[in-house]
Amino acid sequence: MRSFNSTRRLPGALALLTTGLLLIFGSIAQAHFVWLDLGGTKAKPVGMYFGEATISDSASLLDHVKQTELYGRDSEGNYHRLTMEKQVDGQLGHWVAGPEQKDAEASWKVLEAVCDYGVLAKGDAPFQLWYHAKYANKEALSQPALLRSEKLGLDVIPTLTDDQLQLEVRAGGKPVADAEVVISDEADKATTLQTDAKGLVTLAQPEMIRYHIRARHIDPVAGEREGKKYDSIRHYSTLVLDLGDAKAAQ
Repeated sequence: MRSFNSTRRLPGALALLTTGLLLIFGSIAQAHFVWLDLGGTKAKPVGMYFGEATISDSASLLDHVKQTELYGRDSEGNYHRLTMEKQVDGQLGHWVAGPEQKDAEASWKVLEAVCDYGVLAKGDAPFQLWYHAKYANKEALSQPALLRSEKLGLDVIPTLTDDQLQLEVRAGGKPVADAEVVISDEADKATTLQTDAKGLVTLAQPEMIRYHIRARHIDPVAGEREGKKYDSIRHYSTLVLDLGDAKAAQ
């Protein structure tokens, strides 16, 4: 069973300095997204991270996403709500989750999460912020229905062929044109693409590795929520796509 890459180990003073900077600037960091991973312990196989990737980040920020709704999907596409709990190691941490007793034998192929982050007033224009997240392993790619979410307001749907990885970005069931998509490989090499009129981007000759993918869509709809006005709704959606050995993620 593959273990979570759950903590970042930095030597001595550098670790202290990095932690301090995270605590000071974490609340205004632009690179924090919700990510999902599968492969922890049998009791708590699901990991949810709030940071730059599927690695533990500042534990002080975990409560910012405690309202997240987290789900596992079984091979028939059924959703199972998962209960989260914190896992903290020093100043770093993430959320973990496992199936309820009635679902103890479930083998998740896909994970999904939705986080209503509320209204933020950064810069000149306040906005409402939503985080969406998905995890899928290679085995799930053979079941396309599993990869189309019934929960995510912004969904990234992968399709793999022999020579390309195609990603479709959809919002409200419709393709999103001109959405920014960032694909990062295991060496942290990032490729930034923009969806076409059909909401598609393509990565040629993908490797059979793990990819961290994120998409952004800004809906220019103004409104008010709990007395706070906003000028737009920002959606960020992540996809952790494990194209390696599917058995390693079970």
